[in-house]
Amino acid sequence: MAAFLALGTVRAMSGYLDHVELLTGDASQDVLDAMRAQKDRIEQGLRERGAVLLRGYGATDPNTAAESLNVLGGGLLDDAFWSTPRSGVTGKTFTATEYPKARTIALHSEMAYMSGWPRFLAFHSIDVADQGGETSIANLDQVSAALGPILDEFATKGVTYRRTYRAGIDIPWQKAFQTEDPKEVESIAAKNGMRATWLPDSVLQTAHDAQGAVKAEDGRWLWFNQAHVFHVSNVPAQHRKMLSDMFGADQLPRDATYGDGSTIPDDVVKTVHKVLTEHTLPVQWQPGDVLIIDNMRYMHGRLPFEGTRKLHVAMSTGHSEPVRTPAFG
Repeated sequence: MAAFLALGTVRAMSGYLDHVELLTGDASQDVLDAMRAQKDRIEQGLRERGAVLLRGYGATDPNTAAESLNVLGGGLLDDAFWSTPRSGVTGKTFTATEYPKARTIALHSEMAYMSGWPRFLAFHSIDVADQGGETSIANLDQVSAALGPILDEFATKGVTYRRTYRAGIDIPWQKAFQTEDPKEVESIAAKNGMRATWLPDSVLQTAHDAQGAVKAEDGRWLWFNQAHVFHVSNVPAQHRKMLSDMFGADQLPRDATYGDGSTIPDDVVKTVHKVLTEHTLPVQWQPGDVLIIDNMRYMHGRLPFEGTRKLHVAMSTGHSEPVRTPAFG
């Protein structure tokens, strides 16, 4: 779902099955029927562990991701301001981010670059890659503790995100805002606290501010932003220089600064990626798996792969309070 290239080589921690609530069945039972029958256990698993994996059940409906969240309630959400390429499937089910196979998608919290985000995500594995393609997850509490003083500065200053939508580079503004009408873009931007500026040749620039961290139930700060995803240091140095020479350093496709306008040093972003790599748990998919995570408990990403990989995704339960409240509280 949004993200740029992660840095470093993934070092898997202990197996992901040690970190999720696992429910197993057989293909003769539909996964949605199983969820309805075990709804209390699933909710308990999300409260206590932050992630639930349903494995072995019948799960062939392409809308399974959305319908699984419907079982839990809370209301399905659209993928507003698409940050990365994806496609709609049916209803409010989407494909996972459609980046090239060789790319790693950095761990991130869904829509943490906005001031409102989904609390729950569902992933439905349809086709499993021949090699690789695991969805990476990481415990947000553990990541936040490991970031130390870096987290404090983000919590204090917040993050400003800047994007320049230019034809042929990154996704077009028409895709991001789901409209062809510039006036509608301006209206959507204004409603969501974005500053929109039109440049020559229908180039759109946006800037908006969002939180750098949110608080846990006990008041601890939790990393909750996508500065490490948007930051210009993700672009290889030679491409970064080329883009700066062509368009200017203030018109790069994406960038992030601290909320006070000061620069986020490259070394800070490098450290964030290092911590994320050290906390990566690759989920080894089986066909028909359904994984539900609490977006404020687990980050997610994707590892490179070979072959065909198809994963459907849905989101639910809007959350805008900068505090992680108990799930299903």
